[in-house]
Amino acid sequence: MHSTEPENVYNIISDVMNGLTVAGGGHMTEAAKEARRAYKREWNRKNKDKVKAAQERYWNKRAEEAAEAIAKQTAGTVAMEG
Repeated sequence: MHSTEPENVYNIISDVMNGLTVAGGGHMTEAAKEARRAYKREWNRKNKDKVKAAQERYWNKRAEEAAEAIAKQTAGTVAMEG
């Protein structure tokens, strides 16, 4: 049996995920969902730089999309007035 110390959580989750089979056409059990969440928390803890970079890329993309949407709306309004 594994210890629940933080360094062993990753190993426990890996063991669970390696033996995990999803029954019922892709619907995950609550245990599987919790295992996935625990694995993700541990991965995020170990990879803070990657998490931060991904968040920056996401929000930069969202800002660009918002600016494009505003530009399209503004262009449409100007064309209608002209």
